[in-house]
Amino acid sequence: MSQEELFVSHATQTFNHKLSKGLVSPFFHNVEVNEEKPLLAFLNIPTGRKTMSDPVVDKIQNHPKYQELRAKRGGFGWFLAVLMLVVYYGYIALIAFNKPFLAQPIGAGVTTVGIPLGMGVIVFTIVITGIYVSRANSEYDALTKEILEDATK
Repeated sequence: MSQEELFVSHATQTFNHKLSKGLVSPFFHNVEVNEEKPLLAFLNIPTGRKTMSDPVVDKIQNHPKYQELRAKRGGFGWFLAVLMLVVYYGYIALIAFNKPFLAQPIGAGVTTVGIPLGMGVIVFTIVITGIYVSRANSEYDALTKEILEDATK
């Protein structure tokens, strides 16, 4: 038996055991488990088969404003994620490749340039989180409300 088959077998046994003991979310009681890939259901990874259809969900997913919401939210989220990665890995690159710059003392004390830069990375993270939340609470919530109103008519 290959490692993959052993892993899938173990995952299936674990899933079935947890299901029989009631340790699995009730969501899984109505899910078609792909016999070839039971771990996908266990991890809630879609296998491509649709197990239930809700007309309201279909209506929402086909709504043009929903497509607009997904595009705006996804694009902005990715932009902020890339910006965060640039700042974080830029700081890490400074640590790795330019230690003398970060080791320069500020004034006559023992604090170096690296300390406020590190704190700046943390503050930057909080600020962009606030920006995303602000945009989500205004623009995205308004679009979501419009979509739900249209879909439930």
